[in-house]
Amino acid sequence: RIGEGTKVVFTGDTSQIDAPYLGESNNALAVLIQAFRGQPCFGHVTLSACERSTVASLAAELL
Repeated sequence: RIGEGTKVVFTGDTSQIDAPYLGESNNALAVLIQAFRGQPCFGHVTLSACERSTVASLAAELL
């Protein structure tokens, strides 16, 4: 259970989805971000730079 003063961090990439019926805007992480947006206890950061190896970046793009 999350108690007073507890911090919870969710990390992920909304574009890395391998389920055929889910996409970048309707996966669990994207839904969580939308649902909690604007709440005083919630913050959201999107990192725009890719800090992955060339192979990992290529895999994210192709898969």
